[in-house]
Amino acid sequence: TLLCLMGLMTRIVIGTSAHPRIALITKTLYIAMSDLVHFSILFSIVFVGFAMIGTWRFAHNRQDLRTVLITCGTLFDAMLGPPGDMTMGGWQEREPDFEYVLFTLAFHVICFFLMLNFILAIIIDSYTLVIAELRTTEVEQDIFSDLLDVVTWQFLRLRHSWPPRHEILYHLRRRLTTQFVTAEQLHWDGEVFQEHKQAEAFVSHYFQHDFLAPKSEAEDEELALDHVATYQSLTLQKLEQ
Repeated sequence: TLLCLMGLMTRIVIGTSAHPRIALITKTLYIAMSDLVHFSILFSIVFVGFAMIGTWRFAHNRQDLRTVLITCGTLFDAMLGPPGDMTMGGWQEREPDFEYVLFTLAFHVICFFLMLNFILAIIIDSYTLVIAELRTTEVEQDIFSDLLDVVTWQFLRLRHSWPPRHEILYHLRRRLTTQFVTAEQLHWDGEVFQEHKQAEAFVSHYFQHDFLAPKSEAEDEELALDHVATYQSLTLQKLEQ
């Protein structure tokens, strides 16, 4: 039951990758995965090395260091909540010797101050890249605006009898090679939009978004050139048929 619940929660987290605003966990881990894997190899060597040394040297005095596996648990708790049971003052009212002080100090410095902060640095660096990419994405909106657009699109699709989304995408990828799209281009051959007013309503709906509408005179000129290029391409296709 626990594994099923953990698996369900994992699938929910993976499902958040559908929207860039809430895909921070999955995108960050995806970018950091290579560094985390290589760091895990280094960390395992150092951590297990400390566990083996601690068991070999102090198992006869401490029950929480009597085996390598138990020592790993003791050291892990000490790393996450320092100093844990690995204090500099010894154990059971016994004065610490030089070797114990050296072992404890080396463990806290290497595993806590260095290793643990290396992990945080890798994650923060990847998170910074994700945020930078998110801020440079022109079509990015918050999740609530996108959910509203999905509902609005379904309503308008029924109202104007638009074709399914996959047919529109197939038509655009197969026939159109320009950056901008107009209603005339979508209704050119009548394969997707049967009537011109359907295509016009479709284009008008998407041009309400600021990131899809032309922003300058240069883009307006490029849009006009795209019209000419598209009409030429479609006319040649009709002539070839």
